[in-house]
Amino acid sequence: MRVGGVNMLKSLKIKNFISFKNEIVIDFTKTNYTILPQNVNQENGILKGTMFVGGNGAGKSAIITALKLFMDLMFGVEEVGLEKYICFENNNPEFALEYTFIIGGSEIRYRLKYNRINEMISEKLVLDGKRILNREGATAISYFEDKEKVYEKNRVKKDGIFLRILDFAGALEYSDILKQWIVFLKNSTYINAAIGAGESFGSKKLDIYFNENGTDEINQFLERYGYDQRVSYTSKVDNQYQQIMAEDNVLFYNRVGNNFSVPFMLESLGNQNLIRILTDYLKVIREGGMLIIDEFSSGLHNELECLLVKHFMRESKNAQLCFVSHSTNLMSNSILRPDQIYTVDYILGEGSQVNRISSFQPRNSQNIEKMYNSGAFKGKPFYEEIVDEDK
Repeated sequence: MRVGGVNMLKSLKIKNFISFKNEIVIDFTKTNYTILPQNVNQENGILKGTMFVGGNGAGKSAIITALKLFMDLMFGVEEVGLEKYICFENNNPEFALEYTFIIGGSEIRYRLKYNRINEMISEKLVLDGKRILNREGATAISYFEDKEKVYEKNRVKKDGIFLRILDFAGALEYSDILKQWIVFLKNSTYINAAIGAGESFGSKKLDIYFNENGTDEINQFLERYGYDQRVSYTSKVDNQYQQIMAEDNVLFYNRVGNNFSVPFMLESLGNQNLIRILTDYLKVIREGGMLIIDEFSSGLHNELECLLVKHFMRESKNAQLCFVSHSTNLMSNSILRPDQIYTVDYILGEGSQVNRISSFQPRNSQNIEKMYNSGAFKGKPFYEEIVDEDK
């Protein structure tokens, strides 16, 4: 289902969460840079993608986790223990997350707090400046169509968010904007490319993608960009020297020009990750939503990463790509704008910190990757150099 209007995440606030001790703001709105206009949604000025880069253990994945956590709390099938997300840098018992969305021209702001001492969840939902939900512990009040409703305490779960209960009960359907928001969230997908794991938050499960969509969409993408392999989804293949049969349809890779197929599980990590990413990647471009990828660079050639990012920026209309990568070649003014890149540092005693490259005001003609590698934008790890004793 494609959502109506233009729907995107505008900003994310994080405080006392995992490695982030102090409050940080990830702003997804464009700045004054004019390069790569295709990377900006022209209707609302929100960027179509954001890259997080930095050393290992700096806190990049904590940002991705903050995005994923909201989806898990809304649509996940397992209970989420919130205590483990509280920052380990201090004795502050409470974390806070705030998500601001632009949905069909309206602004939705959802704020979540959790306190370890009293095990209390706080929620606030605001639509265009008007409060929709206020929840403090076991007390929840909604203000749908300006009508106040106090809910019985036994309906307010101690270990879950009340917004989820309202959604499941259909209580948000009175508002077209809120309905669009929920669809946008359900269309979103999280992928951890390092371990080949993914999670779709809507009703469609990824394991039935090929049953529902076949292989045409993916093969057309591969052919369009000259990738010399195709995929097939079948229970039987006749290779030149052997026949492979399975009880159910399985995925095979076929190299163009060769008369044999290779089972998906025998392919390289890179090829497996490519298909796992493409099933979600193409769906999000087509239907809208957020594609959230941790360790995007796992197993993919640098040029393939560049291709995927550039295609997303050009083709997406109602979608966003938020990803962590160690591929510094993506830090180019021909691929991403300076306002689309955040560097992440871990500072002893202060926790993780972020810096937006656009805040350093690099010129369009400057080499962003080279400047990053020299330490100009922070977020660059420096290690002891190995000295060749023979020299």
